[in-house]
Formats: sequence, structure tokens, C-alpha cells
Amino acid sequence: MISQSRPITRFEKLAEAYAQLGLEFRDIGNVKLVELVDTWDKSLFQMRSMLIVNKPPVKRSALVAGLEQGLREIPSLLSELPEVERCLALKTFRRVVESNAPGFFERDREALDKIVARGKIKNEGEWYLIRHRVDEIEGDSSQSSQLAVLYKLIDTYENAA
Repeated sequence: MISQSRPITRFEKLAEAYAQLGLEFRDIGNVKLVELVDTWDKSLFQMRSMLIVNKPPVKRSALVAGLEQGLREIPSLLSELPEVERCLALKTFRRVVESNAPGFFERDREALDKIVARGKIKNEGEWYLIRHRVDEIEGDSSQSSQLAVLYKLIDTYENAA
């Protein structure tokens, strides 16, 4: 009898991305990276423990959203590393995320484009996406026009809340 394997969930793909990042970040040898990876390991253990109970206290989709947001924040966490280690860690980050969660960065870019075209942030998830993009390009004078649009979206959303 041929067994059909179940599809890999987004949670599993993201957890695998964190696991692989952890292995590769540990190899870089920076103490701050090792500390970061240690927190991921603890968090992923807690998440998996929550999901194995009959009625999980947190929805899997909420965990997925948190894991995705965590991935978006990694570049800013790496910004304090020495340049050589930061560049290596950023290259590793992009490669590992794309190999484990193909299209992750592309989906974010497409979602960002839709929000900007719509001219309005609808929810907290979109706010975080816009905020992440602001963090990426803030201080880059060539991005001043995009920053102005993003700041306006954020201000409008925050003032309506």
C-alpha cells in the first residue's frame, strides 16, 4: 500500500528555516548570534509543545504569523554585528529563508505593493509589514519618497486606532 505523505505546513517550513539558521548562525561563532539562536530553540520547543495538546491554547496560524514576523526582524537584529559577520549572517539568512520558505520575501513585497496602492493599512499585520519596510530603508536618502508614503500610511493607521 502506497502511503501518501501529508503536505508540509507553513509552521513546519518556518520552524525548519529557524533550525537551519540556528545551525549556520552558530557556525559563524558570534556570541550574540548564539544567544539569539538559543532563544529561538526555546521558543520553538514551547510552540511545538503547545501544538501537541488536544486543544492548543494558541492557534497554529498565530504562531505562523509570529514566526514570519520574527524572520522579518532578523536583519535589524543583525545590524549590531561586526561588518564581516553581519554580511555573512545576512547572506545566510536570505539563502536559508528562501530555501525553506520559497517566495517569503516576494510575498512580502507583493503585499507591501498592494497596501501602498490601496493607500490604507487594514490591520496590525499590515502595519508590521510597513513598519518593517520603514526600518529597512530609513536613513537611505534614495528611498525618501517611499519613506514619505509609508510614514503617511503608518500615521493614518495609528491615528485611526
